[in-house]
Amino acid sequence: MKTRVYRGIVLVASIGMLAGCSQLKNDQPPTAPSLSAHGDGWTDPASTNFHGKTIQQSNWNMTSCKSCHGGNYAGGTAQKSCLTCHTQKNGPEACNTCHGTFSAPASNSALWAPPRALNGDTATTSRGVGAHQGHLQATIGKTLKCQECHTVPSHVYAAGHFDTPLPAKVVLNDTLANLVSGNGALVPHPAYNAAQLQCSNTFCHGNWRVLKANAPADRQYIYTDSLIAGTNYSPKWTGGAGEAACGTCHALPPKGHLGYGTSDLPVSACGNSGCHAGVVDENGKILDPTKHINGKIDIQMTERSF
Repeated sequence: MKTRVYRGIVLVASIGMLAGCSQLKNDQPPTAPSLSAHGDGWTDPASTNFHGKTIQQSNWNMTSCKSCHGGNYAGGTAQKSCLTCHTQKNGPEACNTCHGTFSAPASNSALWAPPRALNGDTATTSRGVGAHQGHLQATIGKTLKCQECHTVPSHVYAAGHFDTPLPAKVVLNDTLANLVSGNGALVPHPAYNAAQLQCSNTFCHGNWRVLKANAPADRQYIYTDSLIAGTNYSPKWTGGAGEAACGTCHALPPKGHLGYGTSDLPVSACGNSGCHAGVVDENGKILDPTKHINGKIDIQMTERSF
């Protein structure tokens, strides 16, 4: 242990201190306020010495930061708060420190997810980005939450988070993917193929059926078979918006559904004042995402179960 005093300022250098702290020069008196333990570029994302890159190389372990900046990162012995930039509830340990939109408000958890993957990618063709926002800020169906496809850690160092190698595990916990249909006859058993980047057997992508026998008597004319069924589509995670285009999860019209253009079912009957009014218009545009891909059949402004 070495201690030097310059004009009332005490510097302590110890072999056991952080690498950044060891950069202090023992033979040069510090000049406040430019004294830095980390060197140039520590707060510059474009620098090779940017602190985010250093933390990433240590598998995102930020416990050493607390040695100088305090247990809550508010200043500590360094008297330099990390919370000036890391303004989220958990400071540097917030979800969107490492992925998602760094400046996202705490109230918008959808933006804690990519784009901005751990490696910085923002393109939907990147595995770390893919269709995250298509699920979390859906414009054609139910908005999902992170925990519906992942086991979300209770805190940043929880088991299964940093100690599990990438890519993140997809577990399909959500009730929509697992929704039973066909009066209990069809149990989806959803799965995710990490090699092919594809979901399969999910209710939300067409693994469903609706039985004619369960339909109201005045609606049974719609059926051309004993049931109406989806396509059980297997979308590719990085395939883009086309993977959720109309006609992928169910045919137009769905299999077993009366075709359009008949005397009983003109083209305009789908939306507007027709069977699915308020959900979709006559051009196939979804008007109310909360009423589409939500686990309910919406007929003439009334919902019923699959």
